[in-house]
Amino acid sequence: MEGKRTVVHIIDGLARGGAETLLAGVVSSLHDVRHVIISLKKGNDFEIELKGIDIWFLDFKWFHSIPSAVFAIKKILRKYKVDIIHSHLFFSVIISRLVCSNKVVLINSYHAVLYGKEGADYPIHARLLDRITYNERIITLCVSNGVRMNLGKYIGIRNNIYVLYNFIADSFFNNYRLQPNLNSHIKVVCVGNLKPDKNYQIIIKAISLLSSHVKNRISLDIFGQGGELTNLHNKCKELEINNIHFKGIEPNIANKLPKYDFYILSSRSEGFGLAVIEAMAIGLPALVSNLPVLREVTNEKAIYFNHENAEELASLIEEFSSGKFDLQSISYQGHLHASNFTKRNYLKELMRYYQI
Repeated sequence: MEGKRTVVHIIDGLARGGAETLLAGVVSSLHDVRHVIISLKKGNDFEIELKGIDIWFLDFKWFHSIPSAVFAIKKILRKYKVDIIHSHLFFSVIISRLVCSNKVVLINSYHAVLYGKEGADYPIHARLLDRITYNERIITLCVSNGVRMNLGKYIGIRNNIYVLYNFIADSFFNNYRLQPNLNSHIKVVCVGNLKPDKNYQIIIKAISLLSSHVKNRISLDIFGQGGELTNLHNKCKELEINNIHFKGIEPNIANKLPKYDFYILSSRSEGFGLAVIEAMAIGLPALVSNLPVLREVTNEKAIYFNHENAEELASLIEEFSSGKFDLQSISYQGHLHASNFTKRNYLKELMRYYQI
């Protein structure tokens, strides 16, 4: 490792999600630096991708765990000659500011719209903690303009702040196929952790509202895991829906997506929306929540709906299924747009911030 700069990545956890997938992709592909990872929580869904990387796991719980995490991370940092600390997600951002010396470059990455009703609506004490620990020497990276504007409005971060869009793995481009015409059975897919913000309940309700003709032709597979699984199963049972299947985690999702006809993202808030760009790269037409961030990231190459209106979503599914939309055109235009989010472009830009 002689001559290489050492980057210590601090992240809230390594359960599979957008920020975590991005980090694993960077660490496994960027060989010009030495990588060390500190995960605030135990568990690692990226053991294969991160094989051979020094990874430290803490037992972080909540706000009260911040002092003990600061103590533990300072102890870990003393084992390395650290050049850069790069933190991802809220708690890691806060803690990184409390452990980083002035001699070390500090980069904070925000992956979500955190504050206010337009985002995840984090509580006032989280916002205050973000404000009081921030200083302008920090390089702040945002996954979208929506995230950048949210931080400017609520935290006052306006200097040394940049947009660096996420990337998607090459495997999604390699599995591209132009959307074929729909056949008698329509296969729909969602990908994302099973948590309230993903708003799967609205999709379940929408499917329950479909005409019998379409309902009998359609099935929905949801890839992901999380605490909402029982609630979602119960909702399906309550509405007597048996054509929705919860598939759990799928590490090779790029190989699965080409088997589907279109993609739905129903989130209440997003910072980027990695999964929908992955689907577009494959060539899947997408039905997407009408959020400013998602309109920005998909560049008007999707079909949008009110994420609180199950009737509107049901109507769009009916129209998709009836051939009202030119799905081949949507497929092709979406794929072309997704090509802006390659790993190569991302790493080139990231190395500029790493000063390599």
